[in-house]
Amino acid sequence: MVNSDMKKRICFIAPKFLNYIGGMETHGYAFAKWFDRKEGFEISSILTNKVVTDGIYLNAEKKVFNQKIKRILTNKYTKDINLILDNSPIETEIYFFNSTHLVPLLKELREKRPLAKIILRSGGTDLVAGWIGDENDPDQDMIKNRKIAAKMINKYSDFLIVNSQFSKKRFIDIGINEDKMIVLTGGVDCNSYNPSIRNITDNNINILHVSRFVRCKGIENTIKAFVQATKKTTIQSKLFMVGGGPEEKNLKRLVEDLHANNIIEFTGLKRIEEVPDYFNISDIFLHLPITLKRKERGGEFNHVESMGRVFCEAAAAGIPAIAFAVGGVPEVIDNNKTGFLLKEGDIKGASEKIINLIENNKLRKQMGKLAREKALNKFDWKIIFKKYNKLFQ
Repeated sequence: MVNSDMKKRICFIAPKFLNYIGGMETHGYAFAKWFDRKEGFEISSILTNKVVTDGIYLNAEKKVFNQKIKRILTNKYTKDINLILDNSPIETEIYFFNSTHLVPLLKELREKRPLAKIILRSGGTDLVAGWIGDENDPDQDMIKNRKIAAKMINKYSDFLIVNSQFSKKRFIDIGINEDKMIVLTGGVDCNSYNPSIRNITDNNINILHVSRFVRCKGIENTIKAFVQATKKTTIQSKLFMVGGGPEEKNLKRLVEDLHANNIIEFTGLKRIEEVPDYFNISDIFLHLPITLKRKERGGEFNHVESMGRVFCEAAAAGIPAIAFAVGGVPEVIDNNKTGFLLKEGDIKGASEKIINLIENNKLRKQMGKLAREKALNKFDWKIIFKKYNKLFQ
């Protein structure tokens, strides 16, 4: 099927778009922007939820895509399939789902658009958690939803894009066929990060943390490790906490209890385009996520960092990262080369690595250089979307 102007038309579908922070949302925004400008492609419509019941909202909507964004989806499959069909040209060649929450409608979409490619992308947790439709609906059955998702993806999709080998293994365990999956990491615009502007000195070190402030990020570990480190070195440092979310009040209380208000700064939520500015002035990236065991809706799963897009950003900025080796994080950080990986819960060890990097300018520069090289060769959007382009052809 070829449309009259020879462009491949893409209908982009996601539960959240533009006004929400998170790795999935950032990836989706970059995807839409790239392929809307890419020669030979056109984003014909961007369909997203009319009402969002989860996610961390950022009041920063811009005019980009405004004519194409339609906030109309309901998480009701019989209604949403008609909305998708009505709001995408019959010539649409690619339906790209930046989520797996609407998998029950894939059967009818395949029947109504038999020549189109149907491609889904998972954030790594959605499928094992059985999040179909509204993920906050307590009546959802996790085990049943996993089976529905596996069946629909195996039978009616062309590809499922996953963000790490860790995620791929988890999805095989719940019944998704290995040959349906393509592993593509989250990407980053390396041109937005400029390591050369950083004033690298042995005093006044800037340490950065960026995340959604939710439990599985284990942000209290970051705060405790940093505070411990400051007590064992004479070199001054400051921790910038970029982000927001439901745990923010508890985290600020922890900082007060530790008497660390003068060395830890909460910046609040920042737009996608603003985040690189914080990486560009930082010397070390610190993120110590945990494995959060969740039992709910008739099943259980581990809510864990399945890749960690922020580590790709740190690499692009040319700064070493310190992290707990959970989930897919070891696929992004090369231990003792581009950063340090520690056993989950080892706050003391993380503190020692912080001191090591604070006091060793040469090591910071060496690790940062290797991290930047890895980002340019593996994480840059040009690399990632070239692989997407191959799939779409």
